[in-house]
Amino acid sequence: MSKRYLAIDFGASSVKAVVGEFDGARVKILERKRYNNEYLKNNSFYLWNLGSFVDIVFHAVDWAKEKYNILSFAIDSWGVDFGIVFKNSPFLIFPFHYRNMFEHTDIVNKTIKELGGGYFLFKKTGVFPHPYNTLFQIELLKTLEPRIFYKHFLILNIPQLLIYLLGNKEFAEYTLATTTQLYSIENKDWDEEILGFLGIKKENMGAIRIPAGIAGQFNGVDIINISSHDTACAFNTLPFEDEETLIISSGSWNVIGVKVDKPILNEDVYKRQFSNEGTFEGKFRLVSNTPGFWILEEILRELNYKGKRVDYDMMLKLASTSTLDDYYVSLKKVDFQTPGNIISKLKNEIKEIRNINDVIRVALNSVVNEVDIVFRFLKSIVGGLNRVYLVGGGVKNRLFCKLLSEKLKIPVFTGVSESSAIGNILSQIYIQEKMKSIKDLKTIIKNSFELTKIV
Repeated sequence: MSKRYLAIDFGASSVKAVVGEFDGARVKILERKRYNNEYLKNNSFYLWNLGSFVDIVFHAVDWAKEKYNILSFAIDSWGVDFGIVFKNSPFLIFPFHYRNMFEHTDIVNKTIKELGGGYFLFKKTGVFPHPYNTLFQIELLKTLEPRIFYKHFLILNIPQLLIYLLGNKEFAEYTLATTTQLYSIENKDWDEEILGFLGIKKENMGAIRIPAGIAGQFNGVDIINISSHDTACAFNTLPFEDEETLIISSGSWNVIGVKVDKPILNEDVYKRQFSNEGTFEGKFRLVSNTPGFWILEEILRELNYKGKRVDYDMMLKLASTSTLDDYYVSLKKVDFQTPGNIISKLKNEIKEIRNINDVIRVALNSVVNEVDIVFRFLKSIVGGLNRVYLVGGGVKNRLFCKLLSEKLKIPVFTGVSESSAIGNILSQIYIQEKMKSIKDLKTIIKNSFELTKIV
């Protein structure tokens, strides 16, 4: 008898609710719903709309239960961001938006220095000290509102925050914990030295659990403790069994990397801003978080705000007519990581830009260039990378895939566009069916989804 599962996948620009059916050999997607995910602005800070998040979970579970009689559901999201709840109190702190931190690098730099330096933090936690990491967000919040940390509070990443608000016990999940810069690689638990610096105890964070088992219930439906970091979910859809594949989970950010058995902590990896983040099976992904298609989303938003009737496909057609093949900007500059006036910023940086076609093409070239930088370095340390496996929103961007294959000089295989949601469902199947090997998942993927090769 077929079993049905619901994935609720929180992304930076939208939330997807996807129902999948498993017949014992393959997965079939039955239906999808999409919800808008908009951030709020409170004074000079961006916040995630937690009330909207809860409403979306309520609606998605009610819909999937009534229409499809789902066996279980699970929630995944991006890493680093968190909310704060207070035990035995109705008060809570809405999650900060990670982009706030690009305007508070003074606090980031001060924290890094006081904790012993960037490389020291990297060796302890496995992740590069990016400004948006949870460690620095907490330090900023502590500076702004120190009274928050005098109470009996819990700091929870977004999926675990939502599970808690649905009436279940608090916990932390391994793949998300590894993104926070608060996880100890050596002790495989929260790093008490770093927590002590923040004035926080382990009990304020929840016990870390490897993906497995039931996390709670809502509306009579089991909630499964999956790999709740969206990129860890996306990596679950990899169909290849060898380790010669560069994996790109594409979206607002491109997460680029390879699977490794143990974290790689040398100074070269640190200098290149790589991180070792957790996988579903309790191992690691050596990844670089690079700016992705957010810049195109911002250009589209700007154009529509100005009254231009442009959609994403039309933007790509315009970009394909540009002759600025070799022009790009560094998307890691602060100007290209903060919202507002992206078109003007690109024109100021590249004087050869003549029209909107050129603007879009330079933005797209810049995304390709960020991938190429990561690819060349990874190839130098792990070797043997002879294909790209691309999942996420980028699989629909054929111009990007073509430009990427030409730049890297290896074939690009496009997998599923809804990779995080499908990886979420695969995680649930693995846990519910009590499977013994990740190879079982790869067999299901090969049976269920078609790969497209772009040369």
